[in-house]
Amino acid sequence: MNKVRDTKIDVSKALGIMLIVYGHSGLLFTNYVYLFHVPLFFIISGYFFINNIDLPILLLLKKLFKNLVLPYYLYSLFFLLFHYYFISIGILNPLDSKLEGVSFINDLYIGIKSILFLDQTEVLLSTFWFITILFWINIFFILLFKLFNKNLLIISTAVVLFYCLSGINIRYDIVNLNFNYGNYNVAFTSSLFFLSGIIINKFNLLRIVNLKLAIGSLVSLFLINKIFRPEIDLRINLYPNIFLLVLSSFMGLIIIYYLSGLISKFRIAKGYLDYIGKNTLIILALHFLAFKVITFIQIKIYKMPTELLSNFNLLVVNNYWRLLYLVIGLLIPILIKLSYDYLRKKIVCRYQSL
Repeated sequence: MNKVRDTKIDVSKALGIMLIVYGHSGLLFTNYVYLFHVPLFFIISGYFFINNIDLPILLLLKKLFKNLVLPYYLYSLFFLLFHYYFISIGILNPLDSKLEGVSFINDLYIGIKSILFLDQTEVLLSTFWFITILFWINIFFILLFKLFNKNLLIISTAVVLFYCLSGINIRYDIVNLNFNYGNYNVAFTSSLFFLSGIIINKFNLLRIVNLKLAIGSLVSLFLINKIFRPEIDLRINLYPNIFLLVLSSFMGLIIIYYLSGLISKFRIAKGYLDYIGKNTLIILALHFLAFKVITFIQIKIYKMPTELLSNFNLLVVNNYWRLLYLVIGLLIPILIKLSYDYLRKKIVCRYQSL
């Protein structure tokens, strides 16, 4: 019998993507957000993964291609095709690009070759490292579940073993495994959180989340940040130690899940966040591009050099602008998705009426 879908997880996805944009906006308490916001998404991805594991392997790969690979290709191709246009209007610095800049045809060839192997060339789409890593993690877990017949104990042991072996290889440089199509060390570290999501779903561990646990987690995050001041960037596998990373990630999950439960009591708020939670990919893809709107407005208001528009780092005259970066980084992608849904519905209705 299938489990009833936990809608609070959908709300948690929405809060998670909002925290991603919040972190990139550089607002207050960003250092606390960085303690858990990326691992949170890997945990949620693992949580949903186990729901489909009984499907045949070819169908699993088909769903993986549709949900991850195809959107990756489409967004990457969009940014690649508009690469020279973005440079011409001053919102992209050619020095920030991996492309050679010799000619459009040459860069198109390099870009398409990179895209096919999930290697990102566009700085405005740099957040898609997450999609590349998530793809390889899904492949890894599909193989493990099929190979070990869904034996979670053996699978968990294998995941921890691979993580330990990758750490040993980094420390002693035994085998050179550097390759362009996703950092294997990041993948094995992130696999621990993906596995955690599977275990959480399997044993329904989120049922124990309550107010006391959420408050305790909030206090724990505060103490972790104050005492250890950890520098965490999962994109480059940067963290002080795995135990601190796992602990802070679970604390963050508990807080977000509890907040999701509170929000779910309000139908309108839940409806909006459900929509955001189901469209996290477009926000992940377009929020850096949307940030350019706020940068442009500041340049015009304060009569600053237009060359600043091409900087990847945010232009911030004061912290109020950081809040606008957050709002616009979320609002523009969602408005684009709403417009797309509206037009698609109109076209379908017109086609059906013929």
